[in-house]
Amino acid sequence: MTVIFFTIYPLNEYHALRYGFDIFKKRGFNIVILHVFEYLFDKRFSEYKSQYGELESVMGIEQVSVTSERDFEKYFNNIQGWKIGIPIINYLDSKFLKLIVRAGIDYIVYNSGQHPAYIKIEPFSDRYTRFIKRLFTDPVGTIREGIYEKIKMRLALRFPYLFGFRHPKYYIAGTEDYSYRFPISNTKIILAHSFDYDRFLKNRGRPRPVDIPAHEYYVFIADTPWGGHDYKLWNLASYITKQEYSVKINEFLSFIEAKTGRKVIIAAHPKYSSKENIYDGRPFLFDTEQIIKYSSGVIGHYSGAMKFAVLHEKPLCFVSLWKMKDDNHFQEMIKAYALEIKAPVYYIDRDDSLKDMIDDGFFYYDSGAYQKFSKKYINPGNSEDRFLWDIVVDELIKDYTYP
Repeated sequence: MTVIFFTIYPLNEYHALRYGFDIFKKRGFNIVILHVFEYLFDKRFSEYKSQYGELESVMGIEQVSVTSERDFEKYFNNIQGWKIGIPIINYLDSKFLKLIVRAGIDYIVYNSGQHPAYIKIEPFSDRYTRFIKRLFTDPVGTIREGIYEKIKMRLALRFPYLFGFRHPKYYIAGTEDYSYRFPISNTKIILAHSFDYDRFLKNRGRPRPVDIPAHEYYVFIADTPWGGHDYKLWNLASYITKQEYSVKINEFLSFIEAKTGRKVIIAAHPKYSSKENIYDGRPFLFDTEQIIKYSSGVIGHYSGAMKFAVLHEKPLCFVSLWKMKDDNHFQEMIKAYALEIKAPVYYIDRDDSLKDMIDDGFFYYDSGAYQKFSKKYINPGNSEDRFLWDIVVDELIKDYTYP
């Protein structure tokens, strides 16, 4: 019995645990990792890919790059016996779904990583300008992908069978709202919880990590608003340079340290490398759940890691930059999180906003809002406190003959 993970970025130890590699292996499953970035995306996204490291084995499993259907067939045909796919991809386009059909396998989708978001309303003038620029630089690709594929995908989402697409075999409902773009009347719902709650369960009873300071501290959740992963993948304009952001954020963190008498530790995203460490020598650590657990409060723009602040009942401080006021994606994502928590947003490059922050006591905590947030995005009470992938494996074993 083999589980095939389809991913667009190299997986590391953090991802392996997040997606249950240890549980699948322990319970007798084989694991295959197929890296399909080059198959799904064209050269326009090469800069996005360059942000990540090389493909290396993780938990003893080789990560294989698939660049064409021929590559896929070569690797796929070597996988014997029953198999099921799990796409670790932000969205499923028609090209990937055709790949699943060609493979003749079932697949699992999930919403266990869902978080607050906003409805993107891009001004018509911006859409028009971006479309015209791309039409001149890549007319064939623009017509094929920008028009034809979008229309086709919208129809396919409503009528998947007319386009030969398979509906997902399983849907992991990890949050309160588990609506899905595809019709899921023929899909089996697996009631579970979020990936972050899974990490919380795994770390319960774990001794305090030795690299976490014994003194009181605050956490800042690192971000890359100068043009990080989302900006490059979704072709978003950046409104600040890396150097400008580095100056502003370090000035602010020094301000927090001076006013509160507590140091700030940086919680780094598991995909980050030393290139994203712009924090003037502050501890740059990756064990985010544990860093937040032992902190006195959490500062950030927006991040799924804020779920750990909710789980551990740590006060939050949402910050933005006035210099980036025209960055709709950045500003609206911060507002989406802050609105759910019922917290204010402070601009770290405006003196009046910093004064408001001091007057308000820097951080915000609302027990009722945290409970609602937890039920909506972390643990809706769908299942017992068991690991998410144990719940999934139970369903797979129950539905299929296990060798």
